Amino acid sequence: MNGIEIFMFIVGVWMQFVLEVLGAGGAIWGMSEVWHMRGDTNSRGHAAATDMRWGANIVFCLGLIRFLFRYGPANSIQQAIVDPQNWIVDYGRGRRAQPKSEQGYSDQGMIALEVPVFIVGVFLQWVLEVLGAGGATWGMSEVWHLRGGTVSGKTPHAANTDFRWVANVTFCIGAIRMLQKYCPPHDVHKAMLSPQDWIKDLGRGKGQPQGGSIQAGGDPDGNINL
Repeated sequence: MNGIEIFMFIVGVWMQFVLEVLGAGGAIWGMSEVWHMRGDTNSRGHAAATDMRWGANIVFCLGLIRFLFRYGPANSIQQAIVDPQNWIVDYGRGRRAQPKSEQGYSDQGMIALEVPVFIVGVFLQWVLEVLGAGGATWGMSEVWHLRGGTVSGKTPHAANTDFRWVANVTFCIGAIRMLQKYCPPHDVHKAMLSPQDWIKDLGRGKGQPQGGSIQAGGDPDGNINL
C-alpha cells in the first residue's frame, strides 16, 4: 500500500459519504421544494421548511447507517439494506449461513429482521436514485443561474416554475431506472443501469458468450453485476 492509494481511499470514502449520506438528506430537501412542500410556494413558509429539516436529517441518519453497512460483514442484512435488488432474488439465502444441524438450530429466522431492513434499503435506494436525480437538477440549476433570484429577465418564481418540469421529468426517468434493477437481466436494462459495460459489449464478437465476461460486468452464470 502506497501513499497514493491511501489518499485515493480517503477521497473515495469522502465521495461515497457525499453521494450516499449527504445526498440522501439533500434529495429530500431539494424535491420537497420542487413539490411545493416547502419554499416560497408553500403557504406555511418558514414552518414548512423547519418541518422538512426534520425529514432531511432523519433520512441523512438512515443514509449514514447504510453507508456504515458497506464496511461491515457481507451478510444477508447488509445485502438487504445496501443491495435490496439482489436480496430479493433469493431473500438473502446466498448471504445467510447454512443451517447448523449439529447445534440443533438455524439462522433462517433472520428473514424476519431482514424484511424491514429490506424495506429501508428500497426506501433509501428510491431516495438516492429517484429523488436524488430530480433534486440534483434542481440544486445545480440554481448554482448555474438557471433558476432562482439570479436569472435575468424572469422573476424567481417564474424561473423556478419553468424548471420544475425538468426536475420532475428527471425524477420519472430515475424511477424507471430503479424499477429496472428488479427486472430479470436483459441488455435493455444493462444499457440503462450499466452503460459503461453495455458500450464495451458493442465491440465483442457475436460468437463470444453473452453474459459471463468480466468486461460485460457479468459472472460465469450470465448474471449482470449492478
